[in-house]
Parts: sequence; structure tokens; C-alpha cells
Amino acid sequence: LMSTQPEFMNDYAWLLATCRNESILNADKAIELAEKACELSDKPDPSFLDTLAAAYARKGEYNKAFDTASKALELVSSGSLVGEIDARRELYNQQKPFTEEEVK
Repeated sequence: LMSTQPEFMNDYAWLLATCRNESILNADKAIELAEKACELSDKPDPSFLDTLAAAYARKGEYNKAFDTASKALELVSSGSLVGEIDARRELYNQQKPFTEEEVK
């Protein structure tokens, strides 16, 4: 199922790239899944690119992360995603990965 569902791949990649639980983090797998989700998407999807950027940052590839987040920002016209992606992009500019906050 996951091999043909880019949304599932993207969500799983996000978890692998941004989870607070270090035992779950897997940058290489996150990049693989996020790249595949982007490939399978009919058109460029800013949330998929956002995930790919987070995965690159988790691996320490901050320039790629920044550039990918910038591409995602170009595709977002308005809404909360603009601020979220921009904040993450600033982290990548500071050579830091994004980590999800704990859900209360």
C-alpha cells in the first residue's frame, strides 16, 4: 500500500526525520521515502518538499534542506504552512534539524 500512496510515504518520512524519540529517527530512510513521495505526486507538493527538507536537515545536509524548504515556500501562497516552513528554513540556515514538539 505504501509504495503507491505518496501521502503515507510523506507522513512516515516526516516521523523518521522529526520525531523526538531518537530510536525512531532514520535520516536515510526519511530521504528515500520523501523523494519517492515527491516523485509520485502529480504536481510539486509543498508539504512533501517540506518533509524532504526536514529529512535532509536530519542527515546534516543543511544547504539541501534550506534550498528544498525555499522551493516549498515558493509553492505556498498563504496560510499557516508559510510560517511553519519559513521557521524550519531558518533552523536549517543555523545548521539545526527540526524536531517535533512532544504532543501533550
